[in-house]
Amino acid sequence: MPKFFAAAGRFTMDWFLSASLMSGKELGEGGEPRGGWGLAYCHGNRLEVVKSHRSRTESAVFSQLLELRTDMAMLYLHDPEQVLSPRLVQPFIRRESGDAWAFLYTGQIPNLTGLFSGSRYPDGPDPGEQLFMYVLDRFWQEEPVASVNAVISRLNPDTELSFCLMSAEIMVAVCRFQDIKTSPGRLWLGKGELVRIVSSPPITQIPGVTWEPLLSNQVLVINRQRRAVI
Repeated sequence: MPKFFAAAGRFTMDWFLSASLMSGKELGEGGEPRGGWGLAYCHGNRLEVVKSHRSRTESAVFSQLLELRTDMAMLYLHDPEQVLSPRLVQPFIRRESGDAWAFLYTGQIPNLTGLFSGSRYPDGPDPGEQLFMYVLDRFWQEEPVASVNAVISRLNPDTELSFCLMSAEIMVAVCRFQDIKTSPGRLWLGKGELVRIVSSPPITQIPGVTWEPLLSNQVLVINRQRRAVI
């Protein structure tokens, strides 16, 4: 099952990657997760991304991420059995004039037929990118909770879905799982002294972090508090 892990606050990339893998994600011979993965992270006023659509045994990329400095990041770990092209690796990225956004999701892709209309169109045929454009076209940073609520209110009531949207200024996450405890759309909030985590599933092995489930249709907003990165 795919998993994602997002964090904001004071942490090192070494901690971030180690904590995300405590969920039991198997590593390949090159020290990378088995299967595809993607990382989006903030550096200053920029949003950067590193992706791999397969595990590697030579020229491993994952271990080279330890030197990165950031205070907000999200990592998506694809199912090891999923066959991926580079364009299918999450998180998806959209760069526009003055803005860059990253987006990832788990659960069901809703049927957007009849709903999708706006000024943005996906770069490819992947339905996850279409969902990304649907969310981004309706997202208003000045009113993040209201605008995300407006998005999910138009989806089919039976949709089990979670997603996370991130820029260099803000992280927004929401889950809808119809109160089904085993739903793939569930998200969990981890609270540490200097960090907040959004994860699917909760990673209870992380020292000093307590976990609570997000409620169905709950919108979580984290405004970035920048620290110097060199």
